[in-house]
Amino acid sequence: AAGDRPGPLTFAPLVVWAASECAPDQTEEEVMARARQTRVLHEPLLVESAFATRLLADAGAPTVVPDLATAIGTLEEFLGEQGYQGYIHAARRWATPASVYRWNNQTGPLRRSPLDHGYVFGGGYADVLGDTLIATGPLYIWRSTPFENVETTGSSSVAAHNNSVYALSERVVTVGYECAVMAVTIDATP
Repeated sequence: AAGDRPGPLTFAPLVVWAASECAPDQTEEEVMARARQTRVLHEPLLVESAFATRLLADAGAPTVVPDLATAIGTLEEFLGEQGYQGYIHAARRWATPASVYRWNNQTGPLRRSPLDHGYVFGGGYADVLGDTLIATGPLYIWRSTPFENVETTGSSSVAAHNNSVYALSERVVTVGYECAVMAVTIDATP
């Protein structure tokens, strides 16, 4: 009915973690540094992949369009109808072809579409989104403080006499967006 508001969107947290195991000739600090660095390197890709899966589910069946120009135009029109500046999410393979449609800011870290919506070319989007581009409202990212723990196994009080050193670095990340979402899939076949 007119005037009814949908329920609020809820976004599930994602636990991103990495571990490292080494022989006792490595210090706990060295093992933890390796686990931490592995988490830091892989975290963006894992979060993007999980978020892309959520976006596809939220968007429902995508609108099929014949080319990238139509895809960008359709998403920009959708975002304009929402009344806010949003984001267009796509696999990185679309960054070069999209660049012919004029980046609004050649020097900043965030590339923008001709109507000033931000492009998000996620490294973790490739396998999930493929030829689908998705428009969302403003994005929000919450990250917990990393939790880190190191354990040396064995019964000796001297680390060098034990068997292994294990390190775990993890944190919780939640990504959400405001308002509506729309997906388009590029299918150039007639």
